[in-house]
Amino acid sequence: MLVQTAAQLWTIEVRGTLFIESSQPLTSLGRMSLKEELQTYELFKSCSDGFIDALVQLAQKKTYAPGDTILIEGTRTERLLILSSGTVDVMVNGERVAQMKEPGSLMGEISVLAGRPATATIIAQTPVELISVNAPAIDNELNQPSRDFGFELYWLFATVLANKITNTNEKARQFEIANRSLVEINRTLDQKVQERTEAIFKRLNEIQAALTQNDSASALEILKPINEMFSTERSIRSRRVLVAEPDRKQQTIARMALGGTGARL
Repeated sequence: MLVQTAAQLWTIEVRGTLFIESSQPLTSLGRMSLKEELQTYELFKSCSDGFIDALVQLAQKKTYAPGDTILIEGTRTERLLILSSGTVDVMVNGERVAQMKEPGSLMGEISVLAGRPATATIIAQTPVELISVNAPAIDNELNQPSRDFGFELYWLFATVLANKITNTNEKARQFEIANRSLVEINRTLDQKVQERTEAIFKRLNEIQAALTQNDSASALEILKPINEMFSTERSIRSRRVLVAEPDRKQQTIARMALGGTGARL
């Protein structure tokens, strides 16, 4: 459905998911304002005026409400998206892997660059405003005699992909650090369990020896620390720990960390 008003409201259905996006046509003043906006973004600060001007000529402003789906994983998109304002969730296989809220962040660049389906689903978490550039319009610009636009566009893509690889490597490093810490914690817990088991057997032998000598007072004295240990463990089992963490990987780490304590997550 297309409704002609001051803005254009598009309703599109893809694979059963409903998109509702508002597309605002740009006036000459609007394009001048958009150029100034792009030049404030870190990613675009090194771009030439000619490249920004060409990009602005191809661009539209689009807005989304919280909860709206902007891109669907596995579906090819025909547009390059630049975040103007708001926050979006990046979902892969139904799991949130990142959040994007820095103005100037690119979305859909893999589809535009390689003609491949989107590698993630993008969902608006807050009211979101995007700058949208259609891929066919980009292709048409790339086919112009001057290759300057293409050189700068691919430099942008290379910069974005390099940053994403760096961020992924950092996440992998943090996960490895957490995993090593958990291995050390489990090793320490195993050692403590072994020490406690040996101590209990030692106490049991002492109790048996005291009972053999009909020394009940000594047997009760030996049992006292064992009883205290049991009471402590019973109180720990009644403890509950609340973790407010939406990331399932971090939830798994929390479960592993509490695994040997008896506390419930």
